[in-house]
Amino acid sequence: MLDNVNSQASQSDISALVGVLVEGGVTSYLEIGARHGDTFDRIVRSLPKIGFYVSVSGDTDLIDCVESLQSDGYNAHYVLGDSANSEVLELIGSLGDFDAVMIRDRTDSSNYCDSKEKVMDSEIGALFK
Repeated sequence: MLDNVNSQASQSDISALVGVLVEGGVTSYLEIGARHGDTFDRIVRSLPKIGFYVSVSGDTDLIDCVESLQSDGYNAHYVLGDSANSEVLELIGSLGDFDAVMIRDRTDSSNYCDSKEKVMDSEIGALFK
C-alpha cells in the first residue's frame, strides 16, 4: 500500500514518524485526512495490535485499509466524513484522548489540538502529547 504515498508524506518522513511513535510507546493513534489509508496502514502495522487506532477520511477506499488491519488483528476503526463536520468532531471527541494524532490537512489542526500538544514540524503535521 505504501507505494501510493504522495509527496506530502515521503516514505522517509513516515519512517521517521514510525520510529518516534514506536519509541514513545504509542498505543492510541488518530489520523485525520487519511485519504485511502496508505500512511495509516503503515503506521498502525508498526504499533501494538492491542492499541486503539482511528482514521478519518471522506474516501471510501479507507474502508478496505481498515478492514485489512482488522483481519490482521488490529483494533482499527474508520470514520467516513468531513473531518471538520460537527458530527465527526463530536464522535472523535467522544473517543477520548489519543497518544498521537496526525493531521494531514493543517487547516483541521485547530479542531483537534489544544495548547498542551506539541506539533512536530513536518509536512505530515503530527501532534504528540
